[in-house]
Amino acid sequence: MAEGYGPDHGQQGQRGHDPREAVPASSADPPAPVGLIRWMFIVGIAVVAVRALLVLSTIVLPVFFGLASTATDPDDAMISIGIGSAITVVLSVALLTLAIIVAVKAQGRGRTGAIIVGGAVVLSFVVFLVVFFIGRFLFITAPGATGGDVDRIFTIAIIDQVVQAVHWLVFSAAVLIGAVRSRRWATPDRLEQASP
Repeated sequence: MAEGYGPDHGQQGQRGHDPREAVPASSADPPAPVGLIRWMFIVGIAVVAVRALLVLSTIVLPVFFGLASTATDPDDAMISIGIGSAITVVLSVALLTLAIIVAVKAQGRGRTGAIIVGGAVVLSFVVFLVVFFIGRFLFITAPGATGGDVDRIFTIAIIDQVVQAVHWLVFSAAVLIGAVRSRRWATPDRLEQASP
């Protein structure tokens, strides 16, 4: 009866064994949100592609309508650009939502990549608003806005298109870098690389 209370066979030995079993379970990494990361990568590529088409349309269409304004209805082109812009907004909101969820569920490089993607979407929207209002203000206040100085209006339009192109390049680079970073973290061998 006295042996049951010894250090090897008693209750103290059993109680000291349970916490050691719980340590590996609490320190294990949570499962990677592979599906969400895959969708974030796909939606990110879609946003980059649609925005590329919009940037090209804003650069090509003015030249096209300047050379062949009678061959095509400009209203149809503006409607197409409006539809493309609406699609871009929907995809951007979806991308931001996925990035937030992945940032919460992922760890390490996966979380960092999602933060880069989400930050790129938010900053892109802020930059768009700033450029939009500044560009419209310069256009309205230009001396030739009423039809006098055509060269000044043309210069403002070129600057606006260049800024849009640079904006798209920076946004695309940030989204692709963040999405690829998260996708690489979600590979099956990530646990082996993270283990000491």
